[in-house]
Amino acid sequence: MKWLNMTLIVLLILCSISLSNGQVQKIVGMNADSSVPPIIPIPCTTFGYSIEQSVILPGGFNGATLLRVSDISDTGWLLTDDMTVGSGSARLLAFNLSDLSTIGTFVIDTNATDWTGGQTWQGDIDGDTLYVVGRVRNGRLGCTATGGFDCIGVQRFNATGSRSALIIQGSEPVVNIDDARNDGHGGLLFVYGDITASRRLGRFSFSTLGIAVGGSNLGLGTAGIIKKPIGDFSYVMTNDVARTLFRVPVPSITQDGSISLATSLGGDLAGAIWSTNIGGSDLILIESDVTGGAQAERVYVDPGTFSVLTVSTYDVSGIDGGTASQGAHIDVTNNTIHSYRSTLTTNKIVRTSVPAPFTRFNVFTDSILNGTGGPTSFPVRQVSDFSQNRLRIYAVNSSSPGTLFKIKVCATGGP
Repeated sequence: MKWLNMTLIVLLILCSISLSNGQVQKIVGMNADSSVPPIIPIPCTTFGYSIEQSVILPGGFNGATLLRVSDISDTGWLLTDDMTVGSGSARLLAFNLSDLSTIGTFVIDTNATDWTGGQTWQGDIDGDTLYVVGRVRNGRLGCTATGGFDCIGVQRFNATGSRSALIIQGSEPVVNIDDARNDGHGGLLFVYGDITASRRLGRFSFSTLGIAVGGSNLGLGTAGIIKKPIGDFSYVMTNDVARTLFRVPVPSITQDGSISLATSLGGDLAGAIWSTNIGGSDLILIESDVTGGAQAERVYVDPGTFSVLTVSTYDVSGIDGGTASQGAHIDVTNNTIHSYRSTLTTNKIVRTSVPAPFTRFNVFTDSILNGTGGPTSFPVRQVSDFSQNRLRIYAVNSSSPGTLFKIKVCATGGP
């Protein structure tokens, strides 16, 4: 018996050593599904936004069409919209979350017709890896399409900003990529527009490196995909007339149900869609911009019944503006939401409570948020992201070159 007790003690010690050497439990993060140790930062004692640091990006990095941060590698990535200003190259920059220093840059391609700007580039992270999906012109980067079509390409980047893979799917009537998100089941779910302006589902597998296209036709209208899937389902929001929310069983690319949110959104366009958990119950939250109305709405959807629970509104005068594309970020440490917003004249950050009817707290404005190019309120361009471990918002403005900044959400307390 004594020998058995000693054996158990030794095994426990060995397990402890093994775990300390990097074998950790698997958790699902906000933007990733990877084996990482959960880190629970110290909550804020009091709240108050402040720009902790800002840096001007290297020349040629004019604004951005995508920004993501990874708490696993302490790395952020941004893609620039260079081709719309005639620079002739599409660029990616990896930066350090601590001091915003540039880790590395990569020229996706030097020909401006390969990855046409704006909504053509979208992507998401898995662990410490960024996946970018986009339209590749026929005859470029290995695309050999037929029938006058182009290709869909996926590029994989590591934490240094170096490309480790380029995968091409040929002969697809693709025009643009609306959004792309980690589906929590080993792949990247994306929505692309075809030559008829219809939206279709596609998926890239992290393990097989295969691209599946030609999924459900979601009709017309710009789309956004939920930031964090719920169980075995992802959700896609389109800005058609009906403002349709689709449910997609992952890893499929076929929707199996939909509801209209046109009335709930008050005629506005959907700007952000994400999930949270309140009192043990999952919820889908959709926030609008202020298109067609003076005030923005937040819609709460029950994924179990797939129906609207309730609707909350922002300030009726419209001073809170509408959410920037995918600009609402859930802070699970402080049980609050940080929303990157725009009134079309001023960019700002607004903090609100989660349950409905929500309470509006801090509002932060600074001219640096706007940039010389004006407020950033583009459809399906996420130019801000939130680090849960650091309790910091990272964003880039529309100046040329752009300014990258780190925003602290705590006045006191926190990391």
